[in-house]
This record gives sequence, C-alpha cells and structure tokens, in this order.
Amino acid sequence: MANYNIYGHVLYSEIQYEDLMHQTEKIFIRSLMARVPDITDWTNTIWNDIDHEYMIRTLEEIKRDIIDNDLTSLLKYENTAIDINEVIEASKNLANMYDINNISKFRAIEKAYGNKIAKAYKKRVEVISEVDELEYLTQQIKNFSKLEQTIPYYSGGEIIRTVTPSTYLSMLYNVNITRTGWNQTFKDAEYFNKDLMILETHPNSCEHCRPYQR
Repeated sequence: MANYNIYGHVLYSEIQYEDLMHQTEKIFIRSLMARVPDITDWTNTIWNDIDHEYMIRTLEEIKRDIIDNDLTSLLKYENTAIDINEVIEASKNLANMYDINNISKFRAIEKAYGNKIAKAYKKRVEVISEVDELEYLTQQIKNFSKLEQTIPYYSGGEIIRTVTPSTYLSMLYNVNITRTGWNQTFKDAEYFNKDLMILETHPNSCEHCRPYQR
C-alpha cells in the first residue's frame, strides 16, 4: 500500500502491548509473594488509560502517504498542479467504504483484560495460604501465559482459538491501517474521477487470515 510500512507499525504496537502484559505479570507474581489482597488499582493504572495517540497519528500519516502516492501517479499523465492539503480537506467530506475499529473498542478490550487479571489474582491469593508456596508460585509463573490468552478469536461464527491482548489488539490495529489505506484510495479515485488500483498488504498472515486474502 503505497510506500507505507504497515507491518512495522503493527509490530511496534504488538511489542508495546507485550510490555504492558509483562508489567502486569510482574505485579501479579510479586503481589502473590507479598500476599497483597487486591491488585485492581494497579491493573487499572496499566490498562484503563492507554494513550492511543500513536495509532491516531499513524492513520493520519497513511492517509497523506496514500494521497501523495496517488498524486504522483496522476501527475505522470496530467500536467496539473495539485495541492495535497486540498485533497486532504476534500477527503473529509467523502464517506468511508470500510469501517474502522473505534478507540472505544480498544479501550473496552484493554479494560476487560485488566479486570480479568485482577479477578483471577483474588482467587489465587486465597489459595496460596493453603498450599506449598514455592510450588504454587512456580506453577503460576509457568501458567501465566495461559491466563493471558483471554480473547476469543472467531471464524465462521465459532471460537477457533483464544489469543492475548497484544495479538488481538495489534490485529485490530492492522485492520485500521489497511482499511484506512483502502478508504483513502477510493476517496482519491472519487475525487479525481479516476480508476486507481490497490494491492492488499498483509505480510506474515496467520493460517486463519490467509484464506480471506485477495
């Protein structure tokens, strides 16, 4: 899609979420060791107020990149001076063809994950006083990755696997970037009354995404 590095931005977002999950795991295990009764305040601090400015800025950047790419293509055939800012303003009045995941959807998933971890913690802190501490903590460290896989992934109306927030939210982010590019391409085609070709970009797709490409 033009010259924009979609995969790099999606990977960056996944790494950022992985870091938040790692912070959560440290709080979870250390709190169990200290017998802290509740970690809700800490998980809320991590997961309730994530700054999504990076995504917002990226989507604006890709719109400009697509327009710039389309203008470059058009000017090969037309000797016309076109102001990219005029095209951007015109685009605001044109409807999207594909839906974009709202920030509210990201926030709901993030908050639900923080709440789930806090709720799971309460059950485990009750158990640890009744069992062998070292063995139980070892078990929790080994099994924390299973606890993180809390989000159902659907295909054909059925849950085919559960994934972590970093996986799922980066997938939503990938959708937003890709569809933003598609939308802008169609808007440019409408604005210039020209046929423009788009090529889908989805590197390293998983087995569940691959059948739906192209």
